[in-house]
Amino acid sequence: MTRRWGACCAGRRRCCTAGHSRSRWPQTAAPTSRKRIIPRLDSGSHVVTDRYVPSSLVLQALDGLDLPEIWSYNRYVMPAITFYLEEDPEVIAGRLAARESLTRLEQVGNPRQELELYRRAMAFLGGETWRQHVIDCQGKNPEQVVAGIVDLLDTDNRGQPIE
Repeated sequence: MTRRWGACCAGRRRCCTAGHSRSRWPQTAAPTSRKRIIPRLDSGSHVVTDRYVPSSLVLQALDGLDLPEIWSYNRYVMPAITFYLEEDPEVIAGRLAARESLTRLEQVGNPRQELELYRRAMAFLGGETWRQHVIDCQGKNPEQVVAGIVDLLDTDNRGQPIE
């Protein structure tokens, strides 16, 4: 888990989603979900994904779609907790400039725009009762970021039944 979580924060503003409840997954879940995610949820594990629904809200907004339309495609996916990993846009821009290749999101947007769109997505999803946390990655190494996320996972579930 540490290696994957560390990779999440190494590059730029991102979000990671941790799920621990099969009851929130629709019966029509994609084959990958049925084959890989649901069995892990059934075993009681947290399942961490990188660039999930909030990233769809950002990328598709960059493509010109409005939030209600984007949400109509994603509203049935209900993760347990979403973590937004934030870093200074200038630091992100420097890291991106050093890369050999960029993702489509990195090519069409820029760090400031992406940060603003993630904040907009977070506000929107807050209205949809998603549990969300912002992790400030500034000055932290990947292990520190992972520790903060694991602590929030423990705290967020303490005293609450896992649905």
